[in-house]
Amino acid sequence: MSEFAKSRNVVRDALVDVQDARLRQQANEAEIKQLLGPELYEDWQDLRQQTGLAANRATKLVLGGATTAQG
Repeated sequence: MSEFAKSRNVVRDALVDVQDARLRQQANEAEIKQLLGPELYEDWQDLRQQTGLAANRATKLVLGGATTAQG
């Protein structure tokens, strides 16, 4: 098998894994929405978004500090 074919198979397998993960996430979110109800589900989404934003900011600060310390 050529290197190109091997690479193509790796990429295809990765895409399948990503699609599977997205389907699992959608199923999990549908289940969470059903369990929480519409109002609590919206609160949960807001909290999840805020937590994600805070994590992104912290990562940027850490990475920014690391590049400053290295530079």
